[in-house]
Amino acid sequence: MIRQLEALRHGLRHAAACPAPSHMECPSFRRLMKSARANLERGGSPRNRFRRASPQY
Repeated sequence: MIRQLEALRHGLRHAAACPAPSHMECPSFRRLMKSARANLERGGSPRNRFRRASPQY
């Protein structure tokens, strides 16, 4: 969970300081989209990737 929050913090800081006129012109954003697309093509789900299983009582 901490790594995800750190990644979110890093992304927000970059977005605030990014000089690109649009997201599609930002190399960092384009890399992120490429990585997300590759994950989906491998069968991954962005919504379920970090979810924990419900506790079994």
